[in-house]
Amino acid sequence: MLINQLAEAEDRFRKGQYVETLQILNRLSSLSDDPRSINLLGETLIQLGMYAEAASAFELHVDKEGAWQAAFLKKAALLYFMIGEKDKAKLYAFRVLTSEPKSPEAAFVLVNLLKSPQDKALVEGLTYNLIESDVPDHLELAYARLGAEVSNERLLPLIRKLAPLKPGDAWLQRLLLAFAREYADYEVLDAIEAELAAGTRAPIRELPLEALFGHDSESDPAVRVVPELSTVFDPEKRQARRTAPHSWGPKLRIGYISSDFMPDHVVMRQLADVLRRHDKDKYSVTLFCNSPWKGGDRKRFFAELGHHVDISDLPDKKAGKEVLRRDIDILVDLGGHTSKSRAALLNLGLAPIQVSWLGYPGPALGLDCDYVISDRTVTPETSASWYDEKFCWMPESYMPNDPTVRKLPADVSRADHGLPADAFVFASFNAPKKITPRVIALWARILQAVPGSFLWMTCRAETAEKNIAKRFATLGIDPGRIIFAESIRSYDEHVGRLRAADLGLDPFPYNGHATTADCLWAGLPVLSIKGQSFAARVSQSQLHAIGLEDLVAADEEAYFQRAVALASDAKAVKAYRDRLDQNRLRAPLFDSERYCRHLESAYRMMADRVRAGLPLEHLAVPMLPARDGDFGLALKR
Repeated sequence: MLINQLAEAEDRFRKGQYVETLQILNRLSSLSDDPRSINLLGETLIQLGMYAEAASAFELHVDKEGAWQAAFLKKAALLYFMIGEKDKAKLYAFRVLTSEPKSPEAAFVLVNLLKSPQDKALVEGLTYNLIESDVPDHLELAYARLGAEVSNERLLPLIRKLAPLKPGDAWLQRLLLAFAREYADYEVLDAIEAELAAGTRAPIRELPLEALFGHDSESDPAVRVVPELSTVFDPEKRQARRTAPHSWGPKLRIGYISSDFMPDHVVMRQLADVLRRHDKDKYSVTLFCNSPWKGGDRKRFFAELGHHVDISDLPDKKAGKEVLRRDIDILVDLGGHTSKSRAALLNLGLAPIQVSWLGYPGPALGLDCDYVISDRTVTPETSASWYDEKFCWMPESYMPNDPTVRKLPADVSRADHGLPADAFVFASFNAPKKITPRVIALWARILQAVPGSFLWMTCRAETAEKNIAKRFATLGIDPGRIIFAESIRSYDEHVGRLRAADLGLDPFPYNGHATTADCLWAGLPVLSIKGQSFAARVSQSQLHAIGLEDLVAADEEAYFQRAVALASDAKAVKAYRDRLDQNRLRAPLFDSERYCRHLESAYRMMADRVRAGLPLEHLAVPMLPARDGDFGLALKR
């Protein structure tokens, strides 16, 4: 009969009749030690808003061993946290952890309550426990405490769970897309694409750089969204800046703004030797450095490049004053819309000529910029309508490369890198976020058409590796044919191993940029495709500058046909490799001294127009005569 009454109490609880439930339970004193009855009593008290009484009910039975003990401990901890009895809440939460170290319930209580600095490491570890939960409060606390740094692989499941719970949170939806790209989460990417096509999802407002990874055309509205900047551009002030009185000296004063002035940064592997080679008799160079790098021989590093001004700890207005103090003639931003950039300084109107170059492959949206340094491949005349600034076309490629930081490549053993000796090996060492569903589908077609071939890739995150292998399997490719390269810290070793592959496959719509340059230096031909935006034309620009523009396919089908044809034409592949070896120290792509002379010519042309009071126009830098022989000797200083 008592069991029947307990069943009746449970039925009343399910119907929301909590007072009646409590009345029945009060008559069941003989079942006061029954875990099922205790749990129902506590849950009923919770529904009646009697949290302290519910906490006491669970607390009275937390020492009973058995399957219910952990549940009672968790509920007692949470309830005591809710009513502000912190000591009891912590006591029972810690007891939960003794048997369930990964408990998100205990983590929720302790993350909220532990405030001491010595608890920092413990709290961080507990916060990750919250990600294993599906409870919205747990997920939101983890999000609030851990942030959403895309480089943190452990946060991917958190964003996957939280984003669907907040469809109206535009920032969270952006993060979902960014994380999905970063870790090749094709399930999420497919779902987003399907929802957008069906009209069941609002368009995702992406940051400018992120949008370039998923959109083909520079005319696409998604890549033209002006981001929020720390200093806002006022178009009316542009002409005032350009016509304001300015003291021109005997030397052109060039200022470069960057967060990447560090010896091992990819930007410096492109730019450093160009900076060193500025003619000191004609140009004064100042580096406005936002880099966090404080170690190493900073004094010597910057002494080779120019005058160093640290603005890393300065807000925009104070940093702007540092620029104004130097009376800069041409201010060049090297970051654009990239992470930790200080491009917004341009909106303070700090120099009569302001330029965007190198860091961001697209228009200077929302920035007071006069010119973008480019070339006719990445920004043909047909692109002009999508840019507010004018083009300054370099005669060969807009991208410089520092040959002095690269060792001349030597042949390497495939066995040392886990590659089959006789098979045809395609390669892509680009980041997973560039390997879009379209790209991986095309590469799967190529592998299907070339039996016995392999694709050699690299991923920094195990999750991305698994997702890529899984996608290839779904597309009918044995995951064993996808070989992931081991992580190598040494840049020289990384570039040296690229020579072990036969043909590089370039992604789209965001090409390999520095990655393509590394491949070409190593002697690895790269097959690319004509693009419809700056970011999608960078490999074509580099292939042009090293004499291999015939490796640029007209479209995806031509890309497929060319890859398949080359896989069965060892003679043609060898011819490309030989051309790379011959052109490495002859063609313009790695000729930093030649590039510097072209860049200085560009600066003179900009300055001459301003000093003459002429309006902005596109500039085409004249090409120097071709070198007679290689530039190897010019590298020796």
